[in-house]
Amino acid sequence: LTEALTSASADATGSTLLDADLAALARRIGHGQSLAMAVDEWAGARDVPGLGLVAAALVLGAEAGGARARALDGVAATLRDRRAVAAEVEALSSQARASAVVMMGAPLAFAALGLLSDPEVSAFLLRTPAGVACLGVGLALDALAGAWMLRIARSAA
Repeated sequence: LTEALTSASADATGSTLLDADLAALARRIGHGQSLAMAVDEWAGARDVPGLGLVAAALVLGAEAGGARARALDGVAATLRDRRAVAAEVEALSSQARASAVVMMGAPLAFAALGLLSDPEVSAFLLRTPAGVACLGVGLALDALAGAWMLRIARSAA
């Protein structure tokens, strides 16, 4: 595994970040650091989702031996599954956010339609204290409901 990492660091992968990570690992190993310690430090220095699983599989394979490729394939499958679930959650929550925007906009559109279509409604809502209070409370409740719906939709994501 040490030789494979050192060899891989010599070839460009097409990813600047991966090339830098492989070079850093090879440098640490070249300076006499054990593979397990180098991988642990590398994983600790990077904040990448799933990197802990990859590091654990590499360290376990280096220390215990066995089927390292199978362990890494299992980690890769787990990370692909996590990414698919995250994409599905994002798609479903975007539908919920769109519904929240529509639910917030419908009362506003109805109020605007009422104000524009009937002079008595606009006179009541805009010129009397009770109408202004109704309009203010309605707008506040609509804003509160919209914020609540958007918060629920974001927490699902």
